[in-house]
Amino acid sequence: MGGGGNPPDFWASLVLAILCHRRVLICVAVIGIAAGVYWRWA
Repeated sequence: MGGGGNPPDFWASLVLAILCHRRVLICVAVIGIAAGVYWRWA
């Protein structure tokens, strides 16, 4: 086990959470886009 990173269980639970809570996915998308725009113009 080398290289670090998150265990597969973390990603599995994350995907499940996103599928179950689309509101979270929308929020993450909005925040991501806003952060990208801010990063470009900052």
